[in-house]
Amino acid sequence: GLDRGVRERLQALLARLGLAAVAPAVDANAALASMRGDKKTERGKLRFVLPVRIGEAEVVEVEDEDAIREAMTAR
Repeated sequence: GLDRGVRERLQALLARLGLAAVAPAVDANAALASMRGDKKTERGKLRFVLPVRIGEAEVVEVEDEDAIREAMTAR
């Protein structure tokens, strides 16, 4: 959801700090199973707090677990 310029700026900052800009690979099915028990899950729908701009985020409800699985395995 972040525009390219912000994404690049954040990646450069993480690199300067010696931090990873890409999350390590995870078992998507195990992660989804864990997320279903999270307090942000409501009425069976997973909810994510996603950045919109620096200093601003929004809550997004996602029903399509395949889309989540795809996002977790994308590199």
